[in-house]
Order: sequence, then structure tokens, then C-alpha cells
Amino acid sequence: MGWINAPEITLIDVALKDYEIVWAAAGHPHTVYPTSYMELIRVTDAFAMYVGQ
Repeated sequence: MGWINAPEITLIDVALKDYEIVWAAAGHPHTVYPTSYMELIRVTDAFAMYVGQ
């Protein structure tokens, strides 16, 4: 998703699955867009896991 240097691994907290709409940042705090948990996983090729408590 526009990485200059792609990270080795991208993680997405499975807690985001509880929300119909996930607001993702687009490089600036005033630039966010609505998306879904599954769409974020698809476009970032991320691994879902429990990140917080």
C-alpha cells in the first residue's frame, strides 16, 4: 500500500474484526478513510493476531 520500503511483517489486531467500519490512516491524521477489517488484511497482506489485551 504505497510503501517505499515494505515492512517484513504487518500485523492487524483481531479486535478490529468487531467493527463494521474501520477508519484507516492514509499518511496524515487528517487523511483517513473508511474500510473494513477484511479489506485491510487483503490490501496490506497482514497477519491477524491478538495485539492488545
